[in-house]
Amino acid sequence: DYHFSYKYLPERAHLDVTEKRFVKLPNKLDIIYREAVRAFNTRLYILCAAGLRALIEGICTDKQLVGHTLEKKIELLKNLLPENIVKNLHSFRFMGNDAVHELTAPNETELRVAIEVCEDLLNYLYDLDYKSSKLVSSRPRDGIKLEEGSDEGQK
Repeated sequence: DYHFSYKYLPERAHLDVTEKRFVKLPNKLDIIYREAVRAFNTRLYILCAAGLRALIEGICTDKQLVGHTLEKKIELLKNLLPENIVKNLHSFRFMGNDAVHELTAPNETELRVAIEVCEDLLNYLYDLDYKSSKLVSSRPRDGIKLEEGSDEGQK
């Protein structure tokens, strides 16, 4: 009876989450986001869940949503997000609470989806306006002729 263990070096990263870059994200939130993703990629699922919960709380604090509990803060996100999204954000609170208080790790699939939702939130709340204004500023202004042969023709 032989028992073997193995470890690949360098570690395999094909299932890892690639960190996104957010231009207008406050530094504190960027740090929390990156640490949560790194925790996921090193299979530290309890720490990842706690980090995602902290990220949601950090977003609420940054948006100056004041409440005594995270539940109340998430409810105040209704001023910024659709109600159905806010309703589903409570699962982050439960997932983070279970991780921190019960030491129960969520599964990999749940965490991967939770990271994607957080990335969508960060994009919507912080970077989307920046990206759209950048697009508008790159467009020609009314009254300016575009070069011949351009897709938009001449004005």
